[in-house]
Parts: sequence; C-alpha cells; structure tokens
Amino acid sequence: MSESLTKKRRKIPEEQRKRDIVHAAIAVFSEKGYHKAKMQEIAARAGVANGTVYRYFPSKFLLATEIIGTKGASGFLESLRETGIEKVGPEEFLKVTAQRYFGELKDRLPLIRFRISEALAHGDLARQYYKNLLHRLIGDIAIYLSEYQEKGVLRKGDIFLLAHIYYGILFGFLYCQELMFGKELTKIELEQVIDPIVDVFLHGVSARPCIQSSEEK
Repeated sequence: MSESLTKKRRKIPEEQRKRDIVHAAIAVFSEKGYHKAKMQEIAARAGVANGTVYRYFPSKFLLATEIIGTKGASGFLESLRETGIEKVGPEEFLKVTAQRYFGELKDRLPLIRFRISEALAHGDLARQYYKNLLHRLIGDIAIYLSEYQEKGVLRKGDIFLLAHIYYGILFGFLYCQELMFGKELTKIELEQVIDPIVDVFLHGVSARPCIQSSEEK
C-alpha cells in the first residue's frame, strides 16, 4: 500500500469509515446473502483492509446485526422528529409518517429484502431486527401518538398497541405491493393508499357510529 493512500485513509473520520463498511456490507449481503458473503469482499467493496472491517465488526454476525437492527431506524426516527408534532394534528402526522416510510423506496428495497429474508432464516437476526429496529420505530410512533391521546384527540387505550397496528398496516402494504410484486396485479401504488390508511386507522370502516362500550362511556 502506498504511503499517500495510507495517509488518505487515515484522514477519513472514524464514523465515515464505519458507514462505508456498512454500506458495502449492505450491497454484498443483498447480492450474495448472509452465508455466502465474505468479509474480504466487504472490505474490498469499502476500499479498506480486512483488518479494518474486523476492527469495527469482529464478526460477520455483528455486522449483519448492525444492518438488520439499526440501519434505517435512526434516519426514520429523525425524520419523525422533524414533523413538529406540536404544530400538526394526528391526521397530518400519520400521513407524514406514511410518506416518509414509503419514501425513497427504490433505494431502500435491497436493504429491506435482505433484512426480511435473513431475519426469517436466522432466529438470532430476527430477534435483533425486532428489538433494535421495529420495536424502536413502533415505540417512537407511540410516543407521538400519546401526545394526541393526552390532549383527548385520540381515545384511551394501549398506545403501543395502536402504534403497532398502524405500523403493521404500512408494512403490510409495503410487503405485498413491493416485495411480493402485488402492484403488478392490483395496479395500486403506495402513494395511493396513504389517505385511505390514515382514514381507516382514525375513523374505521363502519358506515355508522359504533356503539360505545361501557368502559368508554
């Protein structure tokens, strides 16, 4: 390795180098799958030495866990914080959440496919996927929804369960329409379902008001 290249690599910030490794791993894992992917290939794709990859991630499992468990969660949660919950009502908040969840889907699909396929094949990765990503996403949605609940805009109830249901609707459409290519038959684009999803979640599908339970009276 030349001295100039060595100096150049030393100038790369630690966090940037780690991100480069993670991005390279996403590409290699998506192309070859978890078992067939090699750390040497990831290092080559990231433009770093093998030892550098192992310095950040001592094993392939830990690297996969980083991708499955946290990659994407931080960006999505940050986008939620930018909505300014105190300035919008629940309908607008839910629409923005859906728009950002479905946003930039073309670039995210390889990562989503990798996460789901590997999580289904490996129990340990599945646990990390739920604990470090899904549970965090749903928990943050619940925090925001609880603000509306406290203001009396949303009815009382298990707010985490309500957030879980809402996320489940979004994920269900993403899975069926994009990952399973359902839109080839239904001709339904994700952008078309946002308003109906929010309307059904907030108001239900009944044509007449539901009779209140004794607990809600």
